[in-house]
Amino acid sequence: MHTLLDKLIKQYFPSSEEISPKVAAFLDELNSLLGTEFPEHSKKLAGMENFDNRSRMAKSANTIIHKLTTLDNSSQVIEQLTSLVQQHYGFSRAQYFNFNKAANNLRLSAIAGENSTIPKAQYSVLPINLGAAGKAAANHKTILASNMDLNLPDYPQMLDENIQSQAALPVILESDLLGILDVQSQTDNEIDPDLILILENLCLQTAIILNSLKFKNEMLEQLSELSSLQKMTSTEGWKTFREMSSLNKNRFIFDQNLDSAIPIETELNYGQVIQKPLQIRGEVIGSLGISSDPEQPLSDAEKNLLESISSEVSEALERARLFETSQRSASELAVLNEMGAAFAQANNEEFINENIYKYTSMLMETSQFYVSLYHEEEQELSFPFVMMDGERVTKDHPEYHQWYTRPVGTGLTGYIIENKLPILIDDNAEKTLQELGLPFLRFGEETLSWLGVPIIIGDRILGVISVQSETTPNLYNRHHLDLLTTIASQAAIAINNTRLFNQEQDRAKQERTVRTITDKVRRGADTQNMMQIALEELSQVLNADVSSIQLGSKDQLIKEQEKWQQNPAKTQKGNEHS
Repeated sequence: MHTLLDKLIKQYFPSSEEISPKVAAFLDELNSLLGTEFPEHSKKLAGMENFDNRSRMAKSANTIIHKLTTLDNSSQVIEQLTSLVQQHYGFSRAQYFNFNKAANNLRLSAIAGENSTIPKAQYSVLPINLGAAGKAAANHKTILASNMDLNLPDYPQMLDENIQSQAALPVILESDLLGILDVQSQTDNEIDPDLILILENLCLQTAIILNSLKFKNEMLEQLSELSSLQKMTSTEGWKTFREMSSLNKNRFIFDQNLDSAIPIETELNYGQVIQKPLQIRGEVIGSLGISSDPEQPLSDAEKNLLESISSEVSEALERARLFETSQRSASELAVLNEMGAAFAQANNEEFINENIYKYTSMLMETSQFYVSLYHEEEQELSFPFVMMDGERVTKDHPEYHQWYTRPVGTGLTGYIIENKLPILIDDNAEKTLQELGLPFLRFGEETLSWLGVPIIIGDRILGVISVQSETTPNLYNRHHLDLLTTIASQAAIAINNTRLFNQEQDRAKQERTVRTITDKVRRGADTQNMMQIALEELSQVLNADVSSIQLGSKDQLIKEQEKWQQNPAKTQKGNEHS
């Protein structure tokens, strides 16, 4: 209540000279009455204000995270994080230090607030363990400095003047330190535990975003290199083009009796055929020929004309191929970028699996499709997402029982898991399995085309993505393999990030639970009361039917354990309330 009143006074009387003596006396008496006559009401209002502050801080954090997920550059993410944190939470200054692993130091890379200018090079590098930021980097923990000497005499521009409180928070994923977010306030004790929790969660989300961008950029570079390589090699480029082309035929014929050229499947057999190769940089990509009357052969001039035309046609076809290939690559890249943005919003694995299928379907045939996950501890494979003939296999699907959890080493999926290598089958999967010495599991008709790639991050394999066809041989090629590998790489990052985030959330929840139980136990009146409180709280948290606690020496406890093992039912009854 006092705080609310002080805010109103500052709002309506910004200068003390504007308050008359009578008004000042009235406000003093009102302030005193509010503190003595309405203490409970004052506490309730203070509690409401704290709840409102927490809600506002959490809403600001969500706004910041949403903004960061729209960015596609790590430097932009860092700059926006620093600026938005300073603006939304009203810090005097916020700054971000990148961690240089090779040099084992911190470099100031972004700053917002008062005196928001990056200092000269000699002042922008901070050694590990120096100041709050350096200590946070050394310990991988949040460092909160309040009402103490925070000055760094050799680094004059690291801190704003008159700083009373400071928090340095590590931006870390697992054990990989990416940087430090440093926030500063000119008000002592302004950075409270609630705000620390909000900022720590924000740093975790930022670490996930930065990690995703790192892998995404690496994959885009690989895709760009692959595209360039295809253009440099005409033979391979045309081979891929013919495989990926929307044209169903590669051979055409024009007859005077026909209105237009039509595709054919057989070789030309029209009397005497004169053919000229279609070449690009010495590589033959096809041929251009005509059938002539043996009694009226082509003259040398006509043959030269045919050769010139074949050369021009070759160049025109090459330009058309490159254009069509670039258009397709641009379309594929747009799909991959959209998929990456979707994965950045992922918070559960079901969402990731659905989007793997969605974006794979934009790039290749997926009427037969599945995502398999590898459970390392159990050495098993599960199939959380399966499509058969374009229909999702759920519990009410007639084929659901066939997609059971199975041990690793079964079929092509198990082979990919164990060898961490993709498999592409042009025709007859059963024959390929026999050659690999693997058992064949057939669901439905014989598989004619099969493509599977590992979902892998680092040296850890998480699962397999597979597409297949029972009706069309040679449906998939090396280009499809490269695309599916890129999809699997992004999916691996999304799955890994989701699991890390959930683990971090569980850890934070567990720590809060421990703190809550500890606080209640410490408030116990005596030893017996403390043990009773500990049992009650532990039983509720773990949903245990029976819990017990007892004091004694090591030997006594061992004897009790042995007695319990010999007769657990009897011992349990005797120790339920120990």
